[in-house]
Amino acid sequence: MKLPDYINPNCTHWKSSSPCIYQRSTDTTGCLECPKVSPISDQTPTDIGGRLDFRSIAKNIGSTAIIEAGGLGSVLRTTAVSKAINSINPEIDIALVTHRRGVNLAKYIPEIAYAIELDTSDFEENYFDYTINFEHDTRCVPILNRSRIIAGFAINSCGKFYPANQNSLYLQRIHIDDNFRKKNKLTMQQVLLQTAGIYDDHPSYSLKINTYSRATNTFFKTQTGYTIPDNFISINTGTSERGKVKRWPTNNIIKLSQKLSADGITSVLLCGPDEQNLKEELSGAISNNIHLISFTDDDLEHFLRIIKLSKLVVSGDTFGAHAAFALNTPTIILNGPAPYRELEVVGDRDIAIGPFLDCWPCFYRCPLTDKGMCMNMISVDMVYNSVIAHYTH
Repeated sequence: MKLPDYINPNCTHWKSSSPCIYQRSTDTTGCLECPKVSPISDQTPTDIGGRLDFRSIAKNIGSTAIIEAGGLGSVLRTTAVSKAINSINPEIDIALVTHRRGVNLAKYIPEIAYAIELDTSDFEENYFDYTINFEHDTRCVPILNRSRIIAGFAINSCGKFYPANQNSLYLQRIHIDDNFRKKNKLTMQQVLLQTAGIYDDHPSYSLKINTYSRATNTFFKTQTGYTIPDNFISINTGTSERGKVKRWPTNNIIKLSQKLSADGITSVLLCGPDEQNLKEELSGAISNNIHLISFTDDDLEHFLRIIKLSKLVVSGDTFGAHAAFALNTPTIILNGPAPYRELEVVGDRDIAIGPFLDCWPCFYRCPLTDKGMCMNMISVDMVYNSVIAHYTH
């Protein structure tokens, strides 16, 4: 079939990962009426594959690659796809192609047979019957060149990514058309499954880790001076520097933990590898009921286990929230910039709270002078009241 007119990977300005600079500045929806179209070549193919139905071809698939090298939350989201593939045909070897952190995460995803790090060039021995590419990164091209069938994003002769087939069009349009995305009624995991050609499977995360570990007990005591408490709340304190627009103010985290401490509730503040500056700000809040833990890239197992042991997790739209969803730990997710429907909030167990500004959702491209105002407007009392309601439920 032909590419729809609103998609033009033959344009110099085309970005498959987001609206191009002209689409953003003019609020143009797609490429059809864009006056800035600048063709690269008149030889670029405009055909894509038809609708893929993975169930109909699964018996002929021996190996599958899932390519995702975004944040760890995005990598974890793809477990909906690996879990569904495994349930359809458990004999398929599933590889996760990702970055170094993702390779470490793959150890805890039961359906993943092995992981490949994108930053290595040792792809020569890897050939795949079916590759689902969620990336727009040229490092994945060697894998695409060794794939019999591609879903998600393929790459054309001009070096531009584009939707490989009909079932990838929805994901592509979400990336490039903000107005379309605002009307989206699917969670991101539903979109990923549709892209993979799986239409009748209920999406869910897959992550497995044992509850007890002497190593994690030692890690916790080394970091805090205490043993792991009962019925504690984990507060995932921040985001990477790149994602700071979705960060709840540090002072609010301190005030929330202090209010909970006054009620006799223990809080464990979790700082990730990119949040060492937050650690210094939060260190003044430490008390008998407020503990602070700083994780490195090598501490993923301890992070996941502490999330699993928590009675409740409070987090922004970050990996900590996705891990809590995956480990069935009740979660309060603090959200300002993202459309709620894209979050995998599960029934009454989880809740998302945040304000609705005129600029919502901005998809983390904040247009305001006061960056992240929506997150700043989530008050301590709003979160505290939600925590108490969940904690005593």
